[in-house]
Amino acid sequence: MNVNTMMNYANIISSSIKTPMLLPEYYDKCVDRMEDYLNGIDDDLCHPIRDGPFCANTVEDVGTATHDDIFIVTRLKKEVNDKRCIRELRGDLPLGFYNYICGCKSPRVIWNTLNETFQGNERT
Repeated sequence: MNVNTMMNYANIISSSIKTPMLLPEYYDKCVDRMEDYLNGIDDDLCHPIRDGPFCANTVEDVGTATHDDIFIVTRLKKEVNDKRCIRELRGDLPLGFYNYICGCKSPRVIWNTLNETFQGNERT
């Protein structure tokens, strides 16, 4: 196998694991690609976008108490997923667009801010 062939394989492999770049003119397609990308990393990585940020002070419903160790592990995984999701959403965001989300503290707020910026909302 020659060097050019190896480089082509390397480009194919690395291109499938790169964070999708936000292109405003193709925003709808970028959203789909980002969801696919996040699900490809970890099935739970889209939960912070759908469910909002994990709140460590959440009290379990009456009658659903779990073992403390399980609750701690679940809480830690959700906190890590929040941070990973924020990092991935900020990933390849062009610097000009980063200004829109620099103050956002949760994946859901980042997602909603980008949606409002590039798709508008009911008011606009």
